[in-house]
Amino acid sequence: MLLEQLKKLQEENKQLASENMQFSAANTQISIAFKQLVEEKKHLKKDAIKNLHEFQQLQKNVEKNAETIAFNALRMVFTSGQIKRIMSSNNSRVTWSAEDISSAIALRLVSASSRRAGEQIY
Repeated sequence: MLLEQLKKLQEENKQLASENMQFSAANTQISIAFKQLVEEKKHLKKDAIKNLHEFQQLQKNVEKNAETIAFNALRMVFTSGQIKRIMSSNNSRVTWSAEDISSAIALRLVSASSRRAGEQIY
């Protein structure tokens, strides 16, 4: 009876040792996979930061190019002082140049004479 129990316990011990080996191997594989994932996470985080900086730089370039294009398009109609006033984000004061003042006076005179001419025609 004791001999049978001993054999039974030895068999159980062998089986548990075998399972322990399998779990140890699985644990080793999981540890290796975990380390690889940690490294991959570091690289992805570094790439994400790099991409964010690149995106921000591209966004600045787009804004700068849009401002240049708008300035060039408005330059055909407005003076540089007027363009600065139009494109300014805050309601800042602008020191008007002689060109700005003369353009305003000319527009005022032309507008008045055009209005009078229009009134006479209609």
